[in-house]
Amino acid sequence: PNNFSLGRHNHLQGHVVPRIKKAGKCVRKASTSDLRIDRWDRSQKQGDSLIENYSTDGKPTVIDYGITHSLLHSYITNKENARKRGFGANVYATDKDRGYRKVITAKNLDLNYLSFTVETYGAFGDSTWKLINDLCDPRSHPDATKEHNPWNYPGPKRDFVLATGFAIQRGNAMMLSCANSRRRSSRSPVRGKNAIN
Repeated sequence: PNNFSLGRHNHLQGHVVPRIKKAGKCVRKASTSDLRIDRWDRSQKQGDSLIENYSTDGKPTVIDYGITHSLLHSYITNKENARKRGFGANVYATDKDRGYRKVITAKNLDLNYLSFTVETYGAFGDSTWKLINDLCDPRSHPDATKEHNPWNYPGPKRDFVLATGFAIQRGNAMMLSCANSRRRSSRSPVRGKNAIN
């Protein structure tokens, strides 16, 4: 319970994948074989999810999820950051895009790639909004024509955004709780006793 490595990331993924399925898309967990040329390729690079029927060109789309901290030094010292919401998420997405596209191009793989990046305090990157808007398009989403109550039965897009936002918040809370547990368990009994006195 004290180890929460990648837990926040996995929590986000666990809430996004069901919304992709609700949109009528065939999504599965990605594997290392998706980014390999053949069985002799020993590459360990792996995406998080793979959507079979998202792209209009018919190619499967690899998705990698990522959460970056909004207050990293390189973000807050950049002048653009003050003017653009989701700046950090976009920078993180650009880094991910570069790595995945390099592999896909070098190996000539029949795949597309999309980053699903968000920030610790809830801002979404541009590619994240693109995926949400595409999947929740009222012309194609299976639940688009149902009656929606914003309080207890929100529409597909609102549901997707809320689920993602709450997943980030819960992931943050669990990460802090686990960090606190680790700190308390690693504290020496002598220091703990002195701190009480």
